[in-house]
Amino acid sequence: MFAGAALAAVHPASAAVPTIDSIVGDYIQSDSTQYADSESGITSTMWEACKGIEISRVEGSDNAINISGLWRSLRGENHTIEATFSSTSGNISIPAGTVVWLDNDYSAGEGGTEVTGQSEIKIYACEYTTDESGQAIEEWSKRPIIFRYDENTGRWWHEGYIAVTRPWSSGETGELVETAVDYMYNLTIIRANGTVTNESYSFSSGSIVEYGEETRPCYVDNDGSILNLLTTDQYGFGALAHYEVSGDMFTIPAAPIASVTDLTYSYKVLAGVDIDPDTQQPSLTDQMDITGQIIESDGTRNISFSPSAIFYASYDAEMGAITIDPNVIQEVVRRLEISYVPEETASVGNITASDNIAKEVERVEYYDLHGRRLPDATATTGVIIKKTIYTDGSFSTDKAIVE
Repeated sequence: MFAGAALAAVHPASAAVPTIDSIVGDYIQSDSTQYADSESGITSTMWEACKGIEISRVEGSDNAINISGLWRSLRGENHTIEATFSSTSGNISIPAGTVVWLDNDYSAGEGGTEVTGQSEIKIYACEYTTDESGQAIEEWSKRPIIFRYDENTGRWWHEGYIAVTRPWSSGETGELVETAVDYMYNLTIIRANGTVTNESYSFSSGSIVEYGEETRPCYVDNDGSILNLLTTDQYGFGALAHYEVSGDMFTIPAAPIASVTDLTYSYKVLAGVDIDPDTQQPSLTDQMDITGQIIESDGTRNISFSPSAIFYASYDAEMGAITIDPNVIQEVVRRLEISYVPEETASVGNITASDNIAKEVERVEYYDLHGRRLPDATATTGVIIKKTIYTDGSFSTDKAIVE
């Protein structure tokens, strides 16, 4: 619900195709997911997750690059994929069936764990056909996976699904068949323009578990969005957060930063806290916002924020609101700092590269930053999300400020 409230479409001035040397560095990978409304059947594309990745050159090659972190295995391990860069188009290409990981298959043996073999984990673009009955058939394309470079946004984008596969027993025959174990949809690669540093801890059986200092690349746009603010799970996925600037104050309002597949809790919410100096236990502040003063230095914005914590929360259908459980905490963020260069930003929006020009509008909806539907644009004050739904089932979102 909240994930759909992320994205506006603004393009910076056109840029030339980059050189292979200039694309080396840190990036943010942003994925989308398609959702179909159970009543109307309208399919929408919503932002889903992000994480930091790195592009480097392959030594001794004129056009080969390594992309580190494009896919992380289900054990949270980070893997590197070799790709080809075109200096003419700026496109990045990964051969179909590229092996991204050799996974050891394990089985329990006497006295411990026994390695029984290796599985090649591969990556493909998906194609869909239909059989005689009209049933959709998923196939792994023999064509390379192409990330097309957009000179208007300075980003790379792959349209449609990418599948990660592994050999899997077909059942009765026992024949090994390449089967999808993970998917990525409308994957976008955005150059990072900043760094997040944090010190966090959690509690286990009453004891404090320190995580130490953590750093990650981030992307802060000019329209109030941050990609890869904090790590939200053991697989290294990052959070999308919103922010507001007033004078030299940078504020991150309390809001959901991730979903939870749980019968009790539906969301993880980042909120401002006070920390007891003796017990290190957090308590929610009155406003629950996370604030910091902006300090400019040589064109870079540096912000040190007040303490925060990631709480588990649930959606209350009767109240129509997300409710934080102050007693269930994922982690406490004792220190959070962001440094970024605002001149190098564009909107986080348009990550699905959709073009809404000349489309017919079906209806317009309004939401607050918690994803709650508003009856109209004047039902609240502050930042709201305007969602425009088109007759072809696609939609676009923009932020608006209601005084």
